Amino acid sequence: MNYSEVGFAVVLLSPDDMAYPKTSTPDKTRPRARQNVVLELGFFIGRLGRERVLALHKNVPNFEMPSDYQGVIYKPFDDAGAWRFELVKELKALNYDVNSDKLI
Repeated sequence: MNYSEVGFAVVLLSPDDMAYPKTSTPDKTRPRARQNVVLELGFFIGRLGRERVLALHKNVPNFEMPSDYQGVIYKPFDDAGAWRFELVKELKALNYDVNSDKLI
């Protein structure tokens, strides 16, 4: 519980697993985040509220986003680093004192 004493959470949804519904076939396999990461996303949404959780996702074809998380901020995690500006924007909206000067 000590590590969950935060005011804002960033969760990285990367395509580390491949899966398909049991009613489907292996040729319908899609990349998705590991299930423990999806569980942690849900934990922080419950603990902090949807507005205090930023879910970054790798922008890959057919990526399976977690369902039933309307209101969560999903932003693409790009290699160029534009996601950092989105993070600063969200933190500033919650009155965090963040300096984005070093991001340029």
